[in-house]
Amino acid sequence: RTKTDRFARIVLIGAADSTPYTNVVVLLSFWRGLLFPRRMVRKVDMGKRLTVLVMDDAAVVRSLLVAMLADIESVNSVLQAEDASSALNLIERHKPEVAILDVKVPGQGPIRNGIDVLKRVKKTQPDTSVIMLTNHATSRYKAECEQAGADYFFDKSSEFERLLDTVAALAERM
Repeated sequence: RTKTDRFARIVLIGAADSTPYTNVVVLLSFWRGLLFPRRMVRKVDMGKRLTVLVMDDAAVVRSLLVAMLADIESVNSVLQAEDASSALNLIERHKPEVAILDVKVPGQGPIRNGIDVLKRVKKTQPDTSVIMLTNHATSRYKAECEQAGADYFFDKSSEFERLLDTVAALAERM
């Protein structure tokens, strides 16, 4: 058997597991070029080079997003943060045009989660487009994020492609 055959069998076995990140792991594995559908790959060159911040406490999700965003030519760099305070430090230092934030991340003091980071970003850098990406895509969280100023709100389990479309569209407008 080829390496790809063995890999596909492992992915299919892993897909039977019902952990929250199973789909993300499968997508990440496919994304690296073994079996991922070509239609997901974006090559957009709009002239403007974006800096994007990704804040998520799950390393596998951050890795997936970095890999996906790297295929958008208008994305110059992707900053990564695993918690709220790291995200705010990176945002203050690099002033990204786009911030992709998870709702539930570790935080301390007055910045306890992704919604608190969202509020701070919209207060200090209102031109930054903020995309909330979460496994907690309930109407309560969506309303709270919209009220805090989120530009977009996506479900991690089903809307990664919409996220890429959104970043590409933001690049066109900037």
